[in-house]
Amino acid sequence: MLKNGGTEDEAIAALLHDVVEDVGVSLTTIEDLFGSQVTEIVAGCTESEETPKPPKRERRLRYINQILNGSVSVALVSACDKADNLVDLLRSASANDGVFSPQSQADTLWFYGQILPIYEQQLGSRTPPIYLRS
Repeated sequence: MLKNGGTEDEAIAALLHDVVEDVGVSLTTIEDLFGSQVTEIVAGCTESEETPKPPKRERRLRYINQILNGSVSVALVSACDKADNLVDLLRSASANDGVFSPQSQADTLWFYGQILPIYEQQLGSRTPPIYLRS
């Protein structure tokens, strides 16, 4: 995050971006510990606070809307996370002889096709890293 010109709050939010949905830490707790700016970024990068989680497509549509309507900080943290996720996906594909279900491939391509133009619009030259640019 810091290598991409991120602030300290953006770096903290990047480390915490999954704790709400994956660990169950509340946004109130994050605000108490790290302040409102970090909380706003984490909230913007959280797909769902609900348990059980809604269906994947519903979560992704909500997430896309959050990034579209969020701050530049939300877009930057999200873009760094999605870039990291793509690296993990490529490593996983290599380890599994490139085998992914056609539905998984279609879902992933659809999602990134929706979100990448938003990153480019909101971040311009700050869109991290180069392999996320179209």
